[in-house]
Amino acid sequence: EEIYDYFVARYTERVRLDSRFESWGMALWLTPAALGLVGVAAIVSRRRRRVASDDRPLVAAAAGPEAT
Repeated sequence: EEIYDYFVARYTERVRLDSRFESWGMALWLTPAALGLVGVAAIVSRRRRRVASDDRPLVAAAAGPEAT
């Protein structure tokens, strides 16, 4: 008990690891994961769009002049 008292006196009650759930703590853990998922989605979306726009001249040439 003396050891607990020492650490609580020095580092506050948070050192006990039996603290209650705090929503801001969960937000701190989930925000990086959410931002990572958004980044991956943006990269995939941009890559798909770039491939589609790069293929347009080939599709137009293959379709011939009547397609325009």
